[in-house]
Amino acid sequence: MNKLIGVFMLSLVFSGWAGEAAAQYISNGYECAPKNIGGEDTRLYFRQQDGGAINISKTATFPVVCPVFIDYYFFEGLYGVGVTLRNGSKTSQTFQCALEEYRVDGVKARSIGRSLTIAAGDWDVISYEPMVVTQYFNYSSIRCILPPGGSIAELAWF
Repeated sequence: MNKLIGVFMLSLVFSGWAGEAAAQYISNGYECAPKNIGGEDTRLYFRQQDGGAINISKTATFPVVCPVFIDYYFFEGLYGVGVTLRNGSKTSQTFQCALEEYRVDGVKARSIGRSLTIAAGDWDVISYEPMVVTQYFNYSSIRCILPPGGSIAELAWF
């Protein structure tokens, strides 16, 4: 089975947690941007290609941030998030991501971290259990540390 179809099907499973029939929003890694744009490693090795946010370095690690656009519907209900990660290196690597929620004044309201070890050349999904936005009009993002050869292939929230 095509891996992207598999990821979409995984997203549909996640959406069952929130009581929805299908994912509300699915995006690729083009939504993501480097957190430290001025960093030399970031300038040299960050790419947005083939639908992903990619670290093409063989040695450097750097953070990227991906926005999560929460529909007004979810301000009073549950929403879940999943991020599909790919390991393009020749060794297993650990990916670290955090779902971060911010108040409208930019102050961080909460951060939920997850890590996942992915085998060489494989992909997997970090998911966040359904939750409620802590305050009306807060906004969220996913911050991931991309190891060498790592990429964010897809984001889904539902």
